Amino acid sequence: SSNDEETGYVFDEGIVTVLLIGVDSTGVMETSATYGNQARADNIDLISFDTVNKSIKILPISRDTITDVTKFSAKGYDVGTIRTHLGFAYSFGNGGNESSMNVCDAVSNLLFGTEVYKYITTNLDSIAYANDLIGGVTVLVPNDDLKAKYPELVAGSEVELTNDNVADFLRYRDPDKDGSNVGRMERQQAFLEAYVKKLETMTEEDYKDMWDRLSSDKSKIRTNISENMFLSLLEDLREYKYDPLTDNLSIEGEDMVEDGYDVFYPDEEKLRELVINAFFKKI
Repeated sequence: SSNDEETGYVFDEGIVTVLLIGVDSTGVMETSATYGNQARADNIDLISFDTVNKSIKILPISRDTITDVTKFSAKGYDVGTIRTHLGFAYSFGNGGNESSMNVCDAVSNLLFGTEVYKYITTNLDSIAYANDLIGGVTVLVPNDDLKAKYPELVAGSEVELTNDNVADFLRYRDPDKDGSNVGRMERQQAFLEAYVKKLETMTEEDYKDMWDRLSSDKSKIRTNISENMFLSLLEDLREYKYDPLTDNLSIEGEDMVEDGYDVFYPDEEKLRELVINAFFKKI
């Protein structure tokens, strides 16, 4: 916004962002004729590639974040924004590109105009598929949330995720516990870390195979990334530095319960500082 330009910052054009959106639905991902009543976005992670400094940053964003989200009429006309959970940005669309782009827009807005145009969207049924796509990952388990159901998933252990436990690892939370989304976000972060590390060890041939599988089955994973961009990002990945200690960003704020729902209010000042440091440059 013009406001940021006055303070002397502009979005860093050397940065490419990709929004990972996990949707709370099963089955084939279909676009419907009308807008509204779609599934909601359950997990939202912004990955930024700094093409100049060759570094990657991962910013998990809680779906419970209260922010401005665009609503549409049933026919798809923009009827303005409302303040609500970020996860509903997907629900208000048509389940296709418009749903994913609505999440991108809401995230861009939340992050003071950070450019967010590209997305990769998965649903509950495509998590195992995404895991399979790179031949599985080994994660460092961050908490004991799943210990009762999967005795091997104890905090501090390294475990190879399988098609049986990967969906729960990424999605499970105890709905009776306030703030249970926090533990889930920790696990999603651990998975992303492991995924990036695994991708860094793969060959160009592997990447090409991944793209061929992805593009032959659009019902599993939706993306508006082109084949060229996909392959060049992955090929660059091998040169990129990624240190989970410094390159995992997190939004500070307050987790609360309102009307029985978990909500998260970001600390605006700290968020602004984080965004300027990670995505903007001085002019």
